[in-house]
Amino acid sequence: MIGTRVSWSLMLLGIAAGLCGCRASGRCGEVEGSSTATGPRVVFDVGRDGEDWGSILFELAPKEAPETVANFLRYVDDGYYDGTIIHRVLIGEHQRIQIFQGGGYTALRSDAKPGQRAPIPLETRRGLSNVRGTIAMARDAAPDTATSEYFVNLGDNTRLDYQNEEKPGYAVFGRIVSGWEVVARIMQVQTEENPDPVLKGEVSTPLKPPVVLRARRVAP
Repeated sequence: MIGTRVSWSLMLLGIAAGLCGCRASGRCGEVEGSSTATGPRVVFDVGRDGEDWGSILFELAPKEAPETVANFLRYVDDGYYDGTIIHRVLIGEHQRIQIFQGGGYTALRSDAKPGQRAPIPLETRRGLSNVRGTIAMARDAAPDTATSEYFVNLGDNTRLDYQNEEKPGYAVFGRIVSGWEVVARIMQVQTEENPDPVLKGEVSTPLKPPVVLRARRVAP
């Protein structure tokens, strides 16, 4: 269940404040001791119902996750993410993880968007963690099954890191640099119970999903 209106508001304000702090310091999702050199950058223009909500800027980490970054950039360059929805928003004080997820569908309860590439190897244990402000690849239960879907960590979801061979984790490959106001707006969308039987009882399907209007590379 998503928290009450009062607790939800306090949580949102706290996360927004923390994210703003990440934006100011530039350290959200940073690997301790990592180089300050910038990686490739990608912008997601987000909106809904003809309204432009603004843009989220991601910086990618090809040194730590080379195959994951290359895969993501191929989808960006192909225009695959253009018009895809954010189909899962999981936020609230009673949730075990806090994320939003997209990259596979153009409408709710539809088949995946045509054009998905072959799955890629899982790149965990590379020094990156599923902490607030990072982007990672979604996958099926088996490790090497990620294709186009990604998720953004809205909290410190370290339970999604590599634990052991039975729990190999989810591959982080970048971080948010700016666009926290857009993230906050995504976090506020109304949701209902997810129809996926695997996620039964999870209240995470947006009633009106936000849309990635365009995804594109930008200069570092």
